[in-house]
Amino acid sequence: MRLMDRIDDPVVVPQTSTIINYGRSLYRELGVIPAVARLSRVKQLGLVSQTAKGIPAEHTRYLHSLVFATQIDYIAQTLGLDRKLAVTVAMLHDIASPPLSDSVAKALGISDEDLFEKVLNSSPKALEYLRRHGIEKERVVNLVRGKDSSPLGQLVNSQNSIDVDRWSYVALDACKLGQLPFTWTDRYMPDPFESVSIVNGRIVFGDSHVVGEFLEARTKMYEKFYRDPGLMAKEAFVGRVAKELHKRGFVNMQNLFQMVDMEFEWLARKTGELAERIFSMDGFQSYGTVKAEPEVVVKELERLTKSPFEVKKHKPPNPAIETPVLEGRKVAPYKDLELQHSADLTIRMGELNKTFVYGIDDDSELASAVREVQSRLGGGEFNGTVSLLPAKT
Repeated sequence: MRLMDRIDDPVVVPQTSTIINYGRSLYRELGVIPAVARLSRVKQLGLVSQTAKGIPAEHTRYLHSLVFATQIDYIAQTLGLDRKLAVTVAMLHDIASPPLSDSVAKALGISDEDLFEKVLNSSPKALEYLRRHGIEKERVVNLVRGKDSSPLGQLVNSQNSIDVDRWSYVALDACKLGQLPFTWTDRYMPDPFESVSIVNGRIVFGDSHVVGEFLEARTKMYEKFYRDPGLMAKEAFVGRVAKELHKRGFVNMQNLFQMVDMEFEWLARKTGELAERIFSMDGFQSYGTVKAEPEVVVKELERLTKSPFEVKKHKPPNPAIETPVLEGRKVAPYKDLELQHSADLTIRMGELNKTFVYGIDDDSELASAVREVQSRLGGGEFNGTVSLLPAKT
């Protein structure tokens, strides 16, 4: 177990096996800030529990932030970095996550990193906390947005390498979804940060095998869950509901980051049947991919069908194969040490960069239209006859 502060009111944080004195610590001060406390009622994985059979995806953004904070706290103390700043950034970093997390963020095309400063400025308690502890707001904003190149900045948000945020959400999600890789258990998760050090101002990792294990696990989580066709299909239609909420004056960019999941769902259900279906287990499905930009696909499909559909192009995740590893006395990127595995990760992540067509239920008219567009523009992966749940008898 990793020990943080004095153990008077011990709380064990999963995934990092850390005991923190929550009653008399930075964690409690940060946890009662309303913008942070809200995250305890925002699901980390959004609509996953409405799409994947038997998957209990109820863990929250707050739990993720706590895992992130305890991990980076330990690393900061080990490396002699500013632990107060590290814990503060980790606990605050997700305050610009909307209800249902990425499910709503992606539908609205918003970025929690881009909106972080705006949400922070609208949180008097968070600003008061920063002033009380002498923490510079601009430094916090730059750390969260990946604009700080210091060792702590690399640990918080690194564009091309493993950072503690990535590690913490993959470890937590894999555990909660029951999808731990074969070599992992709920008591042992390969932690690349156990061998981390600072070399010439760079965060480097000391075990290429553990780095590879983590990168593989992260890629599999994207393939299995983060880009699950059923989840992507529902998220594609959330934008319609959110726009209707905005049109009716229920949601705006000010109150969106004060809402929790239940409030957003309650308001959404008032907009009609589409929202009712989104928050149930009814089928929203992928109708395949088309090798063209979204605006081209939309134009073609509108000529062929009146069925409701959404078209979305997903950006490929960064495979993080630039992660620096200390090999002997030299630092080299993981891709130079493990050529084959790095190439495989790049290909697999790249395959997620496709233009998808999504629809509601089994729609033969939409399926026919998609096939016609595919025949002219290219594409495949028709999934229109696959239901999320077995048919009712």
